[in-house]
Amino acid sequence: MIDKNNLSRLTLVIPTYERQDFVLRLMNYWADKGPNLIVLDGSASPIEPVKLDVFGSQVQYLHRQVGLYQRLLEALDLVQTEFVALAGDDEFYLPSAVNECIKELDYDRGLIACCGLAVGYGIKNANVYGKEKYGRLIGYSIDSKSAKDRIKHHMCNYLPSLIYSISRTKAWKISWKNILTKEFPFYASGEIQFEICMAYAGRSKVLKHLMWLRAHNINKPTRGTDPSLDCKKRLVHWWKNKENKEQQIEFVTIMSAAFKELLPCEDNNRKSHVVAGLEEYIKFYKRAARGKVVKNVLSNLRLIINPGNKNIDSFSDDQFQSLISVARKLEGRGATVDYEALGEIIELVN
Repeated sequence: MIDKNNLSRLTLVIPTYERQDFVLRLMNYWADKGPNLIVLDGSASPIEPVKLDVFGSQVQYLHRQVGLYQRLLEALDLVQTEFVALAGDDEFYLPSAVNECIKELDYDRGLIACCGLAVGYGIKNANVYGKEKYGRLIGYSIDSKSAKDRIKHHMCNYLPSLIYSISRTKAWKISWKNILTKEFPFYASGEIQFEICMAYAGRSKVLKHLMWLRAHNINKPTRGTDPSLDCKKRLVHWWKNKENKEQQIEFVTIMSAAFKELLPCEDNNRKSHVVAGLEEYIKFYKRAARGKVVKNVLSNLRLIINPGNKNIDSFSDDQFQSLISVARKLEGRGATVDYEALGEIIELVN
């Protein structure tokens, strides 16, 4: 059973751009479950009022033809609940797992954020399939006493465990307030900054509950012209380019200011902690990139051996298992899965 009272302590902030069918579907999904929703729509035209009138006061819809950062900045003043999380417009959280995260945050006041496990989902031939996603989340935590050590631990083997976690609102707002002062021209700059800030801010953990259904190959995202959403521009290239020296100094200054606000009594080596976190992430990125090269070479070899299989380069053998089958595999690894909620989502997206 959904604990609406507990979930009402949470606000979901949902950016969207030219994907109004997706965001309306998500608004309908959450409408009777308890959380407050703040929808930040940057589309050319707003959603028709008649489609919004069905929602209660817990849903706030803002149509602003401005960039993602400007929309997120406006949302900071609107979040009034104890807990907050970002949510993708085509993705789903299982309410029971969200509730467990809130309970864990109540139980352990030292936690700054908490999330559950993830799987990917997609549609093929009118069926909802599942795909393993972020398998390393099982048992993952950031629990070092030292802020510096938390950053190093998190960024050296990076997982996006914080950007979509259930977070304490104060730390979430401080992090985003500082991050949003400047949009840096490399892909996912806001995500990387947020992950570093929240790792610095305190401990976090991942519960063994399936929480996050991440859209996979449903359609290409519509990103607009925001400089931090260009996937061709990467942190590793931006950081090593000497022509970006002024931007790099500004980046470190903004991050160290966030650190000071998050933990005023922590040591004064904040700028060095920022740089160390970036360098750990860059080493991780290079290792991951080498792994992708090897994978692509193996895929090309398989194509040579079996040229008739056009999909072998794009899809693994288990990619088109049912979502339920993938969830059962996760359950076999000790996870809790709410199959009733999963069934509702399958019906909704199919």
